[in-house]
Amino acid sequence: MCATKTALLLAPALTTTGTLLYGWDQELFLRPLTLRNTYRDANALLPAYWSRLMTVGWPRLLSCLVVWLRVNMARTLTTDLLSWVCAVVAVTKTLAVE
Repeated sequence: MCATKTALLLAPALTTTGTLLYGWDQELFLRPLTLRNTYRDANALLPAYWSRLMTVGWPRLLSCLVVWLRVNMARTLTTDLLSWVCAVVAVTKTLAVE
C-alpha cells in the first residue's frame, strides 16, 4: 500500500483523536471552574476571560472563515459544477428517446 493511501486511511483516526484530546483538555481546564468551592472565584474570573477571548479570537476566527469560504467557492465552481454537468449529460443520454 502506498504512503498516500495509508495517510488517507489514517486521517480520520488522527483527526478524531485530535478532537477528542482537545475536548478532554477543555474538560480538564474548565471543570474546576464549575465546582462548588471555586464558584465565586470563577464568577469573578470568567467574564474577563471570555471578553478577552472574544476580542482576540473573533477576528482570527472570521479571517479563517473568509479563507475557508474562498477555497470552498473555488472548489464549488470547479469540481461541483463540472460534476453536475457530467451528471446532467449522463442522465440525458441515458434517458434519451431514440
